[in-house]
Amino acid sequence: MTGAQVELEILTPPEVAAYLRLGRSTIYRLLERREIPGYKVAGRWRCYRVELDTWVRTSGPAGQQAHPGAKHPRHRPERDSLLADVDELRNTQ
Repeated sequence: MTGAQVELEILTPPEVAAYLRLGRSTIYRLLERREIPGYKVAGRWRCYRVELDTWVRTSGPAGQQAHPGAKHPRHRPERDSLLADVDELRNTQ
């Protein structure tokens, strides 16, 4: 593979659920609402891993603002944990 070629890993919703450590029904709901990046092929959802990584960094759990009224909007340990998990998974593949 040359530098210009990029392998785009395609994930199914169950694989996305495992990757993001969320339930399958949550992933399907997020896909239907277009809250996470995905597309349908022959009526079945698929996601590019690279788009999910971008989503996590920008508009996903890491990039979302805390809900109004949250006591500590800048302290979100679950976000840090999710980013660490994503980085760890990326480094092991």
